[in-house]
Amino acid sequence: MTFSRRFSEYVVSHRFEKMSDEAILATKLAILDWLGSGIAGGQERPARILSNTLNTFGGLPQATDFSSFEKTSAHYAALINGGASHILELDDVHKASILHAGASIIPAAFAVAEWKQATGRDLIEAVALG
Repeated sequence: MTFSRRFSEYVVSHRFEKMSDEAILATKLAILDWLGSGIAGGQERPARILSNTLNTFGGLPQATDFSSFEKTSAHYAALINGGASHILELDDVHKASILHAGASIIPAAFAVAEWKQATGRDLIEAVALG
């Protein structure tokens, strides 16, 4: 069996109920960390520029843009909020890989969860898989 096949099967079969308490807590903390960074960074000039630029193109009101606190399309919200969460350099870091995974994974999951009115468990599961 190929790695791609095994990975795909893992993703498809993954369920919140199968997550350990430690994994759930770590995911919740990552979401809270990202949220604080995103809201704070959303008030900075670069995030406002990105928000203003993208929102001139319109978009269905699906998810919240942390710069304007207005609804915009889910994909614009994910991009704006991902950028905003990285501006102040307060977002998460995985020290072994020197990477800020939350800035790319969580805003996308958060925007889709808001758009689709997903549960908190759905959001945690999506972020953990990301």
